[in-house]
Amino acid sequence: MATPTKAAAVSDANKSLEKGDRKAAIERLKLADVDMNFVLAVVPLNQTTTDVDQAASLVGQGKYYEANAMLKKVEDGVRFDMVDVVGLPNKAATATPAATQK
Repeated sequence: MATPTKAAAVSDANKSLEKGDRKAAIERLKLADVDMNFVLAVVPLNQTTTDVDQAASLVGQGKYYEANAMLKKVEDGVRFDMVDVVGLPNKAATATPAATQK
């Protein structure tokens, strides 16, 4: 549920990300109990480049159906990994009483 506190935390986190400080952004979101999703798109670069070049060549030859099939192959080669993280702050460790000296 969006709240003013969470909106402020997201705004602060975005500012930290713009500065390249991911750790500060994550900590700010944790303190506001903001649920985070990370999505990573993984693409085989060399194969993708080759296939897109081939599709462009096919378009140039007027073979639109074949070019579309090649681009579909490229699209199918993309893999998405998603991680859902609930940002809760770590609880402080409780201090154990020191052993009493006899």
